[in-house]
Amino acid sequence: MNPKESIIYFAASLFNGRESYFNSHLTALLEKRFEKINLPQREGFEFGNLNKELVKFMPQEEASSALKKIIYLYDLGKMELNSDLILANLDEPLDPGVDIELCFGKEINIPRIGFRTDVRPVYGTLDDETRGGHFFPIYQCDSFIHHAMPCKTLEEANSNLEQLANKIEKAVLFTEKTNKRILSPSPNAKNIMTRANYLFSMPHDVHSEQGLKTISQRYFDSKDEIDLILPKIIR
Repeated sequence: MNPKESIIYFAASLFNGRESYFNSHLTALLEKRFEKINLPQREGFEFGNLNKELVKFMPQEEASSALKKIIYLYDLGKMELNSDLILANLDEPLDPGVDIELCFGKEINIPRIGFRTDVRPVYGTLDDETRGGHFFPIYQCDSFIHHAMPCKTLEEANSNLEQLANKIEKAVLFTEKTNKRILSPSPNAKNIMTRANYLFSMPHDVHSEQGLKTISQRYFDSKDEIDLILPKIIR
């Protein structure tokens, strides 16, 4: 595969304006360089729309739990599985979802690139190999980029972001060249892939009204099987 035809899963925290703006801006730059960026905040489910369909099959309390499980299976078993490479933002504070997405990517042998723009040496110093970042998630990556962005103006920020996109492009070219992806899922990964395939394989858009109805019905029909691959909650 030509690396520039790569589909990249962008694993990043997305829970406030600062994070979602940064993700959107970087994605726009990367989409000039690669075929597609799977960005969860854009390609993922809109909570309210899916919840409207789920409550037709179950009480709201159960629907809230179902929503989390569906998103978990969609991100890992659909979007991530159907990407050629994972790009992970490892800035502070570390996002647990990103850490899991990196680990799952390694589990199913998808190449992984981590990057850090943070200037805070939280776990060590800026002189060590992980540039003060937590070595556990960084060691899950095939390549790691440290690109500090202490910007004072919008112009500096845009310039720094362009430089980061260039570094990511180089890392993707190197990673794709040196890593041959051979899908070798563990039993856990196979279970996630099987459940995700059942929920999301359909002839229409999963985000359409009909798609959300189908997913909700399929979840309701298979919730016992889905719960088998998730932890037992002890109250």
